[in-house]
Amino acid sequence: MARIQKKIVTAVLLVAVAVSLEGCFGGKDADEMWSSFSKRAGKALNQAGKWADAAHEHAEAALKQGMKQADKLKNEAAKHLDEAKAEAAKALEVAKKKGGEAYEAAKKKTAAALKVAEAKAQDMKAKAAEGLKEAQKFAADLKQKASDAKKLVEASNVLEDAKKKLQSAYEDGKKAAAAAVEAAKKAAEPAVKAAQEAFEAAKKAGGEAAKAAQAKLADAKDAAAKAVSDAQKAAAPHLENLKSKYNDAKDAADDALRKAKKAAEDAKKEAVAGGADERLFALEPDEDEIMKPQSNFAGVMYYCGLTSLSIVSLGCLGIVARKISINRRLPGHLANMGPRRRWLQVGGLSGLQCQHSFC
Repeated sequence: MARIQKKIVTAVLLVAVAVSLEGCFGGKDADEMWSSFSKRAGKALNQAGKWADAAHEHAEAALKQGMKQADKLKNEAAKHLDEAKAEAAKALEVAKKKGGEAYEAAKKKTAAALKVAEAKAQDMKAKAAEGLKEAQKFAADLKQKASDAKKLVEASNVLEDAKKKLQSAYEDGKKAAAAAVEAAKKAAEPAVKAAQEAFEAAKKAGGEAAKAAQAKLADAKDAAAKAVSDAQKAAAPHLENLKSKYNDAKDAADDALRKAKKAAEDAKKEAVAGGADERLFALEPDEDEIMKPQSNFAGVMYYCGLTSLSIVSLGCLGIVARKISINRRLPGHLANMGPRRRWLQVGGLSGLQCQHSFC
C-alpha cells in the first residue's frame, strides 16, 4: 500500500507542476494572444478604434455611476438630518411635559445632537460633491484619451489608404518597366537572329566574309543589349520616384499606426484602472496566431501528469475490485476481518494464505 500511495502522490504532484507551468507559460501566451493588436494594419486600426469606443462608453458609465452615488449620499444626508430633527422634536415634547430643568436640559441636549447631525450631513454632502467631481474628472480625462485615440485611428486610416495606393502604383510601375524591357528584347531578337544565321552561313565559306558576319552579329547583340539598357534607364527615374513616395507613405502610415495603438492602449489602461471589465477589450487573434502551438513543454507536462494519474487510478480500482471479489467468496465472519487476522483464522490453509498475501 505504501508504494501505491507514493505513486498517487507523485502523479498528483506531476499534475500540480503541469498546471503551474501551464499558468506560467501557456496562460501568459494565451492572455497576450487575446490582448495583442493584429499584425495586419487595417485590422489593428479597427481594433484600436473599438478600444477607443469601449473606453468612451466606460467613461459615460462611470460618470452615471458617480452621479448616482452622489445623489445617494445627498439623500442619505437629508434623511439622516430629518431623522435627527424628528428625534429631537420628540425628546423636546417629552421634556416639555416634565417642564423646569428637564426641559432646559433637553433643549441643550437636542441642540447639540442637531449640531452633530447637521455636521455629519454636511460632511456627507461634501463627500458626495467630491465623489462627483472625481467621477467627472475621470470621465472627462478618459473621454479625451478615447477621442484622441479615435482621431489618430482616423488619421492612420487615411495614411494607410495612401500607402496602399502608392504601393499599388509602385507595383504597376515595376510591371510596366519589366514589360518595356521585355518589349526591347523582343524588338531586338529578329536582328540578332538574322545576324546569327548570316554568321552561321558565312562560317562555311570562311575568310573575310565570316569575319564580317561575326562583327555584324556582335553589333546586333550590342544593339540589343543597349536597347534593353535604354529601356531600363528610361524606367528607372519613374520607378525610383514611385519607390521613394511609397517608402515615405509607408513610414508615415507605420508611425501613425504606432501612435494610434499607443493612444488606444493608454485609453484602455485608464478605463481598466477605473473599473472597466478587461473582457471589453479582448481582441480577436489572427488566424496564424490561433493555429500557432502555445508552450509545448507545459502541455507535455500537463498531459504526462494526467496520464500518470489515470494509470494509478485504474490500478487502485483494480485492487479494490479484487478485494471485493475475494471478500464475496469468504464466509461472513472472515470477510469482516483484516488480512492478517484472516490468515491467523485459517491457519494452515495455504490457499487462503496465498490469496491474501498481497495485502
